[in-house]
Amino acid sequence: VLWQSGQNMYVKDASGDLGYGLVYGSTGQVYQIGDIIEAGFSGQKTTYNTKPELQSPKGFQPATTYVEVEPDIINPAQVGDAFWAHYVLLEDVKVTVNGNGGTFTDANGNSCTFFTNTFGVPAPEDTANHDVWGIVAAYKPSGGDVVFQILPISFDEKPKREPPTDV
Repeated sequence: VLWQSGQNMYVKDASGDLGYGLVYGSTGQVYQIGDIIEAGFSGQKTTYNTKPELQSPKGFQPATTYVEVEPDIINPAQVGDAFWAHYVLLEDVKVTVNGNGGTFTDANGNSCTFFTNTFGVPAPEDTANHDVWGIVAAYKPSGGDVVFQILPISFDEKPKREPPTDV
């Protein structure tokens, strides 16, 4: 698991054969970054904004183990198809807020858009530069082409796993 929030869960195949993907819909489970999901689940494979998506997930079991997940460190110019659904870090970017999103720009003038509503993480509105952890997502504006953007998970502090809870 790269990140889960509500009905959006971004995952990576542990073998690397299937790559990255989005599970959309209730899995009946709450996962954290790095959780390993055992085989045996199913769903309907669809295409959304030109990317594969697993909808109507069924058979998801609780995670029994996890691995440390490190982000791909990229610059805003790399936010695109090659990093779709990846967990990424953009370092030292200027944040320009415009409603529920805005732009990240690095010192070289490379920029990309972001959208805060998916994971509900508010963007800082100061003039300082920030490190941003997030997921690269695709969206298609009405009548437009697919655009890649960052869905922020955290600003300035690496996301951490929650400590286990005793049941």
